[in-house]
Amino acid sequence: MFQIFYQLEPPQFQTVLMFTAPSSNLGVQGQVLVVNQGNAMVNAGNAQPDYGADCDYIRIAIGNSVVVTDSNYIAYDTLMPPGQTAQWQDVCLAAGETLFVFNQKGQCSFTFTGTTFDA
Repeated sequence: MFQIFYQLEPPQFQTVLMFTAPSSNLGVQGQVLVVNQGNAMVNAGNAQPDYGADCDYIRIAIGNSVVVTDSNYIAYDTLMPPGQTAQWQDVCLAAGETLFVFNQKGQCSFTFTGTTFDA
């Protein structure tokens, strides 16, 4: 058993592989924390944050391959207001399963923490 900590800031409009559960383990249980950093550059350099412009939409999926289908999503186009956080707890990945993340504007960061389970 070992602890896992992965952090990622994916580029906008790209579904990115964040973590794959080791095939040598029974699986992984953990949490996904998402933070919208409300990048002011997104709204053309406006010095004041703009709620509408600084909101982002995120997706989180668990799959067995590099292709994500609709049935793989545990969160789909979830609204993330600027400066806010959201957490998905008890995210379980079987051996070999992969966690994928996506954000529409590229201003959210994703952190996955968890523990592996040995067979």
